[in-house]
Amino acid sequence: MYVVDFMKMVVVYYSRTGSTKFVAEKIAEQLNADLCEVIDKKNRKGTFSYLTDGMASLREKLTEIELSRPVEDYEFMVIGSPVWTGKIAPAIRKFLLSNDISGKPVAFFVTLGGRRPEKSLNHMKEVVLPKRLIGEFAASSPLEKREETEAKIAEWCKQIQNTLNSNATTHLTNIREAAPFAKLGLYTNLCYGVYLRSSGKHHNCRGHLFHLQVFSFGDALQNL
Repeated sequence: MYVVDFMKMVVVYYSRTGSTKFVAEKIAEQLNADLCEVIDKKNRKGTFSYLTDGMASLREKLTEIELSRPVEDYEFMVIGSPVWTGKIAPAIRKFLLSNDISGKPVAFFVTLGGRRPEKSLNHMKEVVLPKRLIGEFAASSPLEKREETEAKIAEWCKQIQNTLNSNATTHLTNIREAAPFAKLGLYTNLCYGVYLRSSGKHHNCRGHLFHLQVFSFGDALQNL
């Protein structure tokens, strides 16, 4: 039983050629997360658009976007962008600036044709200054290296899961030591220390009965 089995996770991405979409879908499969596509309302089709779009990214321009689903209620977010002229796409820049994710645990990934993703990943961090960055990942030419990319994604997602589990369990232990569970409205048998979203109902998990009135995964991850 793992904390991440009950977390609300979403992979947010923008993709023009399909590379970033491919990586986002594979990450979502590994994490059992939902997908949210960031839709750029500007028409970016055509050969000439590669030049103009690259300049827009280089100049850190914004664009009008739509989301395929709301993301406010998710407790963990993976955000991905293609790299254009060394920087993130305008659509992801707009998403980062329009959504307050500074207080949530997040992970970033980029897709690119080259081999030096550090600049673009640093660029993402500079835009939002995340307080709890869980991981970073880069995929070079993922559609041309599908099997290799999938293997790397699987390994990275295991690292993400381990980090989330470790930090949430540590915070749960701190709560246990800080106050008796009786005062928090919980039965002491917490099924291997796993949080479930507050519902005011009893839950049975592998034969262990427990009750949650106060906490959600967001609470468990506050000190990541």
